[in-house]
Amino acid sequence: MNDKSVNLYGHYLSIPSCKVGLMLSMSGIPHAYHHVDLMKGAQKEPSFQALNRFAQVPVIVHDNKTIIQSDVILVYLAEQFSAMDGGTEEERLGVREWLCWQADRLWNITRARSQIKFQNGAPAVVDQLQGASRDALGVLDAHLEGGDFIAGSAPTIADVACYTVIAHAGDAELDISEWPAITDWQARMNALHGCGDLEDIMPRESRA
Repeated sequence: MNDKSVNLYGHYLSIPSCKVGLMLSMSGIPHAYHHVDLMKGAQKEPSFQALNRFAQVPVIVHDNKTIIQSDVILVYLAEQFSAMDGGTEEERLGVREWLCWQADRLWNITRARSQIKFQNGAPAVVDQLQGASRDALGVLDAHLEGGDFIAGSAPTIADVACYTVIAHAGDAELDISEWPAITDWQARMNALHGCGDLEDIMPRESRA
């Protein structure tokens, strides 16, 4: 890959990695994928920490720049490739507002998933996180009753981020069918080129 190519470092179980992988898939941006074996501690190796001081995935390397943190990466890719970023200034501001909201409120789904799936969390902690997740899903469901996508008439990186988090709601023991506008939006997203089952989108091994 040359310096102008996108190189994504991630792991298929990492929701932040999946967000970036989905955006690349939907936008058709050519890229190479580098599997970082989190289970074996590859993120703690000096060679990887030279890319990301926080020892986290995802990371992208593009045009001699290294970018970390999934939502920062989404904004960078949207701006660099004029992809999935809204058609007007108002929409682009809305995209960033929803990205920030997703990272704060909707992310409780991911926190609940982590407690249930990986940390054997205390029931009281899980209940609190599930309650906060339901509140966030209610906000998004009400918003989607007024339009096909989150921040405009076409899908943006705000949709990508929220879709990826919500795709893991089952692991947080949440039934998305309780929110019909979200269910309809998921169907619209699934019908788009490059979207679909994240298990099919995120590789289990490195790919050129």
